[in-house]
Amino acid sequence: MLVHALLDATTTILSGIPYPRPGTRHSLGNNVRARPGCRIPLLPATPGAGYGDGHHGKGPFASAFSRWSQCAIAKFIPQGGALGSTVHPILLNQLFSGHAGFHSGVRASAALNLGAIAIALLLVKPRLPPSPCKGSSTWKNLQTFSREPAYVATTVGIFLIVAGLYFPIFFLQLKTIENGLSPGFAFYTLVILNATNGVGRVIPNIFARPLGVFNLMIFCMASVGVLVFCMLPVKDVPGTVVFAVLYGFFSGACGSFVSFTR
Repeated sequence: MLVHALLDATTTILSGIPYPRPGTRHSLGNNVRARPGCRIPLLPATPGAGYGDGHHGKGPFASAFSRWSQCAIAKFIPQGGALGSTVHPILLNQLFSGHAGFHSGVRASAALNLGAIAIALLLVKPRLPPSPCKGSSTWKNLQTFSREPAYVATTVGIFLIVAGLYFPIFFLQLKTIENGLSPGFAFYTLVILNATNGVGRVIPNIFARPLGVFNLMIFCMASVGVLVFCMLPVKDVPGTVVFAVLYGFFSGACGSFVSFTR
């Protein structure tokens, strides 16, 4: 989990290099190869690299391909991920518990991801001509950014948030079963969390302009931190549902704000 979160964040340095250069499509192509390929051997490091390479680059890449504003992209494009994370667990559960089994189910998941991302890659068409940044390098930019206290503080804060952001997502089902609740209900806690995650990616962005992006980020991230501690005393069905709804909403807001402020 920690390796996944680390690579999810750090590989954005590599994914940002081609933008806005002609290599944008190649960067998305690397993501096509990395994401499905990681699922077949179930390597823990490769999913983080694949997600970091493509997931957090979707904001600037999409703005180069779309005429929508950055705020509109932040509202609607992540809904594909939220919808997929709601439907995909149900699909995998049916495959794993059915005739397909675990190994065939993982291969089917990889094929589905490969097909979906490949279709998206073939359909995109750059809206703006390439504009290479002459005379600049990633290392020089990092040196410049490292001298900005606000940037350093924001980076450290986001690192600490991401380090614990995935904890309930990974362990909510296990805790539900350990509390004596049914495995069937435990499975749908993740579905509930992912469904409300999509809502959290839309509603806070509506208020981002009048209230300020960083003001909302601070509120949502503080709420996520409080909710992680609230997970400990939750033991019954109503409390688990309320926790899944609230954590899904605020974690979705955090993910949306973090992706579009990097």
